[in-house]
Amino acid sequence: MKDSTTATVPVAPEDARTRPQSPAERIATELCDALAKHNIPAHAYVRQSGRAVVSICAGLLAHTDGAVIWWNVPDLDGSRSRTLMTYARIPKRAAKRLALAHEQLRSVPLADLLSSGRITLFGLLLAREEDSQHEPHTL
Repeated sequence: MKDSTTATVPVAPEDARTRPQSPAERIATELCDALAKHNIPAHAYVRQSGRAVVSICAGLLAHTDGAVIWWNVPDLDGSRSRTLMTYARIPKRAAKRLALAHEQLRSVPLADLLSSGRITLFGLLLAREEDSQHEPHTL
């Protein structure tokens, strides 16, 4: 049996708009819609904890509790001594900033990101595990 901190349920587009949503699910849906306007497909998953995760690409996951959206900013040049976490409260603004991070991440080969430690294998496996366990749904 999965621990409640790791289990996820995909958010199907038709479900997300026809049934009551938790605050985290609503924000995740809005974030996916805003990312789509930047031509970035994103997949939302509601965790049993009530929080939601939006998978954008390898190395870039956004999290929300319904009040705040947060993510780790990729350190592409390796200049930071620690991870920079940032947040936004408005999905449209978060999407604009995440689109910039997405563009930067996509400009570097995945093998280089992993070998340099700029993204971790754990984060990559988490995103892929969620995508493989559930049929991902673009919101």
